[in-house]
Amino acid sequence: MITCTRVLVRMLYPRPYRDRWGEDLCEAAQAEGWRSWPNLVVSAVTIWLQPAIWPSGHRGQRSARTAAMMLAVAGCGWFLANLITEDADPFLRRVLQVCSMGLLAGCALVTPVPHPNPAALAAVVRRSVRYFAVPAMLIGAVVLIVHGGVLPSIPPLPIRPAVVGLWWAGWLLAVGAGSRALANIRPESAIAPGGRRVGVGGAILAGVAVMAGAVMVTAAFSGAGVDPFAAVCGMFTLTFAFAGAAALCELPGLTDD
Repeated sequence: MITCTRVLVRMLYPRPYRDRWGEDLCEAAQAEGWRSWPNLVVSAVTIWLQPAIWPSGHRGQRSARTAAMMLAVAGCGWFLANLITEDADPFLRRVLQVCSMGLLAGCALVTPVPHPNPAALAAVVRRSVRYFAVPAMLIGAVVLIVHGGVLPSIPPLPIRPAVVGLWWAGWLLAVGAGSRALANIRPESAIAPGGRRVGVGGAILAGVAVMAGAVMVTAAFSGAGVDPFAAVCGMFTLTFAFAGAAALCELPGLTDD
Protein backbone atom coordinates (compact mmCIF):
# COMPACT_ATOMS: atom_id res chain seq x y z
CA MET A 1 0.00 0.00 0.00
CA ILE A 2 2.80 2.41 0.95
CA THR A 3 4.72 1.59 -2.23
CA CYS A 4 1.68 2.11 -4.44
CA THR A 5 0.94 5.48 -2.85
CA ARG A 6 4.49 6.70 -3.34
CA VAL A 7 4.50 5.49 -6.94
CA LEU A 8 1.26 7.35 -7.61
CA VAL A 9 2.64 10.57 -6.15
CA ARG A 10 5.84 10.21 -8.18
CA MET A 11 3.94 9.48 -11.41
CA LEU A 12 1.19 12.07 -11.05
CA TYR A 13 2.76 15.18 -9.56
CA PRO A 14 5.35 17.55 -11.11
CA ARG A 15 8.84 17.35 -9.62
CA PRO A 16 8.90 20.87 -8.06
CA TYR A 17 5.70 20.05 -6.19
CA ARG A 18 7.01 16.64 -5.08
CA ASP A 19 10.29 18.09 -3.89
CA ARG A 20 8.50 20.56 -1.63
CA TRP A 21 5.41 18.69 -0.44
CA GLY A 22 5.85 15.11 -1.63
CA GLU A 23 6.59 13.59 1.79
CA ASP A 24 3.66 15.34 3.47
CA LEU A 25 1.39 14.27 0.63
CA CYS A 26 2.53 10.65 0.89
CA GLU A 27 2.01 10.57 4.66
CA ALA A 28 -1.50 11.98 4.40
CA ALA A 29 -2.39 9.57 1.58
CA GLN A 30 -0.96 6.56 3.41
CA ALA A 31 -3.05 7.38 6.48
CA GLU A 32 -6.23 7.10 4.37
CA GLY A 33 -5.10 4.06 2.37
CA TRP A 34 -6.45 3.24 -1.07
CA ARG A 35 -9.42 5.56 -0.56
CA SER A 36 -7.07 8.49 -1.09
CA TRP A 37 -6.09 7.43 -4.62
CA PRO A 38 -9.00 9.12 -6.46
CA ASN A 39 -8.29 12.33 -4.55
CA LEU A 40 -4.61 12.09 -5.53
CA VAL A 41 -5.57 11.90 -9.21
CA VAL A 42 -7.97 14.85 -9.01
CA SER A 43 -5.46 16.90 -7.03
CA ALA A 44 -2.68 16.13 -9.53
CA VAL A 45 -4.80 17.31 -12.47
CA THR A 46 -5.52 20.55 -10.60
CA ILE A 47 -1.83 21.07 -9.84
CA TRP A 48 -0.77 20.49 -13.45
CA LEU A 49 -3.31 23.11 -14.56
CA GLN A 50 -1.86 25.68 -12.13
CA PRO A 51 1.88 25.90 -12.84
CA ALA A 52 1.94 29.40 -11.39
CA ILE A 53 1.59 28.03 -7.85
CA TRP A 54 4.41 25.46 -8.10
CA PRO A 55 7.45 26.19 -5.92
CA SER A 56 9.97 28.26 -7.86
CA GLY A 57 13.73 28.21 -7.61
CA HIS A 58 14.58 31.56 -9.21
CA ARG A 59 13.02 34.79 -10.35
CA GLY A 60 10.78 34.39 -13.37
CA GLN A 61 10.34 30.63 -13.12
CA ARG A 62 6.63 30.89 -12.37
CA SER A 63 6.14 33.06 -15.45
CA ALA A 64 8.19 30.68 -17.59
CA ARG A 65 6.19 27.65 -16.46
CA THR A 66 2.87 29.39 -17.09
CA ALA A 67 4.06 30.45 -20.53
CA ALA A 68 5.15 26.86 -21.21
CA MET A 69 1.68 25.63 -20.32
CA MET A 70 0.07 28.14 -22.67
CA LEU A 71 2.49 27.16 -25.44
CA ALA A 72 1.66 23.49 -24.96
CA VAL A 73 -2.11 24.10 -24.99
CA ALA A 74 -2.02 26.42 -28.00
CA GLY A 75 0.42 24.22 -29.92
CA CYS A 76 -1.51 21.01 -29.32
CA GLY A 77 -4.78 22.74 -30.14
CA TRP A 78 -3.30 24.08 -33.38
CA PHE A 79 -1.93 20.62 -34.20
CA LEU A 80 -5.25 18.83 -33.59
CA ALA A 81 -7.27 21.48 -35.42
CA ASN A 82 -5.07 21.20 -38.52
CA LEU A 83 -5.27 17.43 -38.38
CA ILE A 84 -9.05 17.36 -38.01
CA THR A 85 -9.82 20.05 -40.61
CA GLU A 86 -7.39 18.88 -43.30
CA ASP A 87 -10.26 18.46 -45.78
CA ALA A 88 -12.75 20.84 -44.12
CA ASP A 89 -14.35 24.11 -45.17
CA PRO A 90 -11.84 26.65 -46.63
CA PHE A 91 -13.02 29.26 -44.11
CA LEU A 92 -11.87 27.06 -41.22
CA ARG A 93 -8.50 26.63 -42.91
CA ARG A 94 -8.15 30.42 -43.17
CA VAL A 95 -8.93 30.74 -39.47
CA LEU A 96 -6.16 28.24 -38.74
CA GLN A 97 -3.76 30.31 -40.84
CA VAL A 98 -4.48 33.21 -38.49
CA CYS A 99 -3.88 30.81 -35.58
CA SER A 100 -0.49 29.93 -37.07
CA MET A 101 0.55 33.58 -37.11
CA GLY A 102 -0.73 34.03 -33.55
CA LEU A 103 1.19 30.95 -32.42
CA LEU A 104 4.43 32.34 -33.88
CA ALA A 105 3.81 35.75 -32.30
CA GLY A 106 3.07 34.22 -28.90
CA CYS A 107 6.17 32.04 -29.09
CA ALA A 108 8.33 35.05 -29.95
CA LEU A 109 7.03 36.97 -26.93
CA VAL A 110 7.49 34.22 -24.34
CA THR A 111 10.84 32.91 -25.62
CA PRO A 112 13.72 33.53 -23.18
CA VAL A 113 16.62 35.74 -24.27
CA PRO A 114 20.13 34.20 -23.91
CA HIS A 115 22.70 36.10 -21.91
CA PRO A 116 25.13 37.92 -24.25
CA ASN A 117 28.20 35.86 -23.44
CA PRO A 118 29.78 32.84 -25.19
CA ALA A 119 29.24 30.39 -22.32
CA ALA A 120 25.52 31.16 -22.05
CA LEU A 121 25.04 31.02 -25.81
CA ALA A 122 26.83 27.66 -25.95
CA ALA A 123 24.62 26.31 -23.16
CA VAL A 124 21.47 27.46 -24.97
CA VAL A 125 22.65 25.83 -28.20
CA ARG A 126 23.39 22.53 -26.43
CA ARG A 127 20.00 22.46 -24.73
CA SER A 128 18.23 23.41 -27.96
CA VAL A 129 19.94 20.58 -29.83
CA ARG A 130 18.98 18.14 -27.08
CA TYR A 131 15.34 19.21 -27.08
CA PHE A 132 14.75 19.79 -30.80
CA ALA A 133 16.99 17.22 -32.51
CA VAL A 134 14.33 14.52 -32.90
CA PRO A 135 11.46 16.74 -34.16
CA ALA A 136 13.85 18.55 -36.52
CA MET A 137 15.04 15.25 -37.98
CA LEU A 138 11.46 14.03 -38.49
CA ILE A 139 10.32 17.24 -40.18
CA GLY A 140 13.51 17.40 -42.26
CA ALA A 141 13.11 13.79 -43.33
CA VAL A 142 9.56 14.43 -44.54
CA VAL A 143 10.66 17.52 -46.49
CA LEU A 144 13.47 15.51 -48.07
CA ILE A 145 11.13 12.64 -48.95
CA VAL A 146 8.47 14.90 -50.48
CA HIS A 147 10.68 17.41 -52.30
CA GLY A 148 13.81 15.37 -52.90
CA GLY A 149 12.34 12.95 -55.42
CA VAL A 150 12.54 10.00 -53.05
CA LEU A 151 8.90 9.11 -53.71
CA PRO A 152 6.84 9.31 -56.90
CA SER A 153 4.49 12.27 -57.32
CA ILE A 154 1.59 10.06 -56.20
CA PRO A 155 3.00 7.71 -53.51
CA PRO A 156 1.43 4.31 -52.84
CA LEU A 157 -1.44 4.26 -50.36
CA PRO A 158 0.41 2.76 -47.37
CA ILE A 159 3.28 5.27 -47.68
CA ARG A 160 1.30 8.52 -47.81
CA PRO A 161 -0.35 8.12 -44.37
CA ALA A 162 3.03 7.19 -42.90
CA VAL A 163 4.67 10.33 -44.31
CA VAL A 164 1.79 12.52 -43.12
CA GLY A 165 2.00 10.88 -39.69
CA LEU A 166 5.74 11.59 -39.47
CA TRP A 167 5.12 15.22 -40.46
CA TRP A 168 2.53 15.83 -37.75
CA ALA A 169 4.46 13.79 -35.19
CA GLY A 170 7.47 16.03 -35.78
CA TRP A 171 5.46 19.18 -35.17
CA LEU A 172 3.78 17.73 -32.08
CA LEU A 173 7.17 16.77 -30.65
CA ALA A 174 8.44 20.27 -31.47
CA VAL A 175 5.61 21.80 -29.42
CA GLY A 176 6.44 19.50 -26.51
CA ALA A 177 10.15 20.27 -26.80
CA GLY A 178 9.51 24.01 -26.82
CA SER A 179 7.32 23.77 -23.73
CA ARG A 180 9.93 21.69 -21.88
CA ALA A 181 12.73 24.05 -22.82
CA LEU A 182 10.75 27.05 -21.63
CA ALA A 183 9.66 25.42 -18.37
CA ASN A 184 13.23 24.26 -17.57
CA ILE A 185 14.95 27.55 -18.28
CA ARG A 186 18.18 28.09 -16.33
CA PRO A 187 18.90 31.62 -15.07
CA GLU A 188 22.63 31.31 -15.74
CA SER A 189 22.07 30.75 -19.47
CA ALA A 190 18.98 32.79 -20.38
CA ILE A 191 16.75 35.57 -19.10
CA ALA A 192 13.19 34.44 -18.39
CA PRO A 193 10.44 36.45 -20.11
CA GLY A 194 9.16 39.31 -17.99
CA GLY A 195 5.67 39.68 -16.64
CA ARG A 196 4.43 41.93 -19.45
CA ARG A 197 5.83 39.70 -22.18
CA VAL A 198 4.31 36.61 -20.59
CA GLY A 199 1.01 38.42 -20.11
CA VAL A 200 0.75 39.56 -23.73
CA GLY A 201 2.25 36.42 -25.23
CA GLY A 202 0.16 34.18 -22.99
CA ALA A 203 -2.99 36.07 -23.91
CA ILE A 204 -2.20 35.60 -27.62
CA LEU A 205 -1.56 31.88 -27.09
CA ALA A 206 -4.79 31.57 -25.10
CA GLY A 207 -6.62 33.23 -27.99
CA VAL A 208 -5.00 30.78 -30.42
CA ALA A 209 -6.14 27.86 -28.26
CA VAL A 210 -9.69 29.21 -28.05
CA MET A 211 -9.83 29.71 -31.83
CA ALA A 212 -8.44 26.21 -32.44
CA GLY A 213 -10.98 24.70 -30.04
CA ALA A 214 -13.82 26.62 -31.67
CA VAL A 215 -12.67 25.45 -35.12
CA MET A 216 -12.73 21.82 -33.98
CA VAL A 217 -16.18 22.15 -32.42
CA THR A 218 -17.48 23.84 -35.58
CA ALA A 219 -15.97 21.13 -37.77
CA ALA A 220 -17.53 18.45 -35.55
CA PHE A 221 -21.05 19.69 -36.23
CA SER A 222 -20.71 21.10 -39.76
CA GLY A 223 -20.76 17.80 -41.66
CA ALA A 224 -23.54 15.37 -42.41
CA GLY A 225 -23.11 13.83 -38.97
CA VAL A 226 -21.43 14.63 -35.70
CA ASP A 227 -17.70 13.91 -35.41
CA PRO A 228 -17.26 12.89 -31.74
CA PHE A 229 -13.45 12.96 -31.91
CA ALA A 230 -13.41 16.56 -33.15
CA ALA A 231 -16.02 17.58 -30.59
CA VAL A 232 -14.13 16.04 -27.67
CA CYS A 233 -10.79 17.49 -28.79
CA GLY A 234 -12.37 20.92 -29.23
CA MET A 235 -13.99 20.89 -25.80
CA PHE A 236 -10.78 19.75 -24.10
CA THR A 237 -8.80 22.45 -25.90
CA LEU A 238 -11.27 25.13 -24.82
CA THR A 239 -11.17 23.84 -21.24
CA PHE A 240 -7.36 23.93 -21.09
CA ALA A 241 -7.32 27.35 -22.77
CA PHE A 242 -9.51 28.86 -20.07
CA ALA A 243 -7.49 27.06 -17.36
CA GLY A 244 -4.34 28.60 -18.81
CA ALA A 245 -5.94 32.03 -18.90
CA ALA A 246 -6.83 31.62 -15.23
CA ALA A 247 -3.20 30.70 -14.47
CA LEU A 248 -2.07 33.87 -16.25
CA CYS A 249 -4.42 35.93 -14.10
CA GLU A 250 -2.85 34.42 -10.95
CA LEU A 251 0.69 35.50 -11.84
CA PRO A 252 0.62 39.19 -10.75
CA GLY A 253 -0.29 38.23 -7.18
CA LEU A 254 2.49 35.65 -6.78
CA THR A 255 6.16 36.05 -5.95
CA ASP A 256 9.11 33.71 -6.49
CA ASP A 257 10.36 31.84 -3.44
